[in-house]
Amino acid sequence: MVLVAKKSPKRLLVFAADAQTGKPISGCFVKLFDEKGKLVSQGRTNEKGLLLTNYMLEHVVIIATSPDGSTVEMPVWSETQERFTVYIFTDRPVYRPNQRVYFKGIVRKFENGEYEPVTNKQVQVIVRNPEDTEIAKLTLRTNRFGSFAGEVELPEKASLGR
Repeated sequence: MVLVAKKSPKRLLVFAADAQTGKPISGCFVKLFDEKGKLVSQGRTNEKGLLLTNYMLEHVVIIATSPDGSTVEMPVWSETQERFTVYIFTDRPVYRPNQRVYFKGIVRKFENGEYEPVTNKQVQVIVRNPEDTEIAKLTLRTNRFGSFAGEVELPEKASLGR
């Protein structure tokens, strides 16, 4: 099962679908919990896999259970907490030990209903290996478009994997 949530200032629309076929799942039992774990709303998806519910909190967690027993948990934040969005990508998807990784990032700030570039600000980039060990830490500065770029040399004994 997969969930998609669309939020507005006062409502939350939840769509439940089969992850393999994309077909809507009707009859999913959906619960919304606040940050302290208190149940704030609940209901079932209709024949189109949709549930519309009131949503006035900064943060909720959705837990949905399908009729076959599959369960999905998904946090949802309001825009006031999602003030900054960072997109980061590398020049290619796979690297080997001793290779140089080139990357670029773009920082946007959500303000007055718009995403604006974050210009001329310091950003800290931390690179970790698959074991979650820090292998590099860089301090960079965004340009007038809100982007930054850098490079990291992978260690000779870098572990292979994802």
